[in-house]
Amino acid sequence: MHIRPATIDDLPAIDAMRKADGDSLGFVPIQKYEHIVNQTLDRGRPRWAYEWLLVCIDSREITGFVLSGFHRTGCKVEQICIRQDARLLERATLLLSAIEDEAETRQRPKIKCRVAADIAANSFWNALDYTPVAEVTSTWLNVRESKSKRPLIHYEKVISQPELFGRKDTP
Repeated sequence: MHIRPATIDDLPAIDAMRKADGDSLGFVPIQKYEHIVNQTLDRGRPRWAYEWLLVCIDSREITGFVLSGFHRTGCKVEQICIRQDARLLERATLLLSAIEDEAETRQRPKIKCRVAADIAANSFWNALDYTPVAEVTSTWLNVRESKSKRPLIHYEKVISQPELFGRKDTP
């Protein structure tokens, strides 16, 4: 099992997982993934420079993916998805660890995500020490093109402390 950046050849498998878990994942147009893996501008923005699309590979099969963005002082996990038949193993933890490592390398001390309140993934985020900081009502359009009004929990995790007064604190 290993993690690597997604390629254009991975998009059919990623799209199949997105569709299978559409009720749990927020909507992201497939074109966003295409711009990242092809390194093409999206409305003038070079998404590949600040957004990551990683896949988890098991025996040459894609069993999960994560989409995240590295912005100003933090990182936002937009989607993390593990194929249904592979969920009880460490794939999501490996994908998230890769994002946490990159956030630390880029000196982005805080990682955020939003999770629908009614799905099992909340126990995953809690188990990995992400703190619920707010609950809001979703306004994204669901598959039926009506507003979902679904409660979302915002999670945060501070992974490193920023430098204070030009020096790092040491324990």
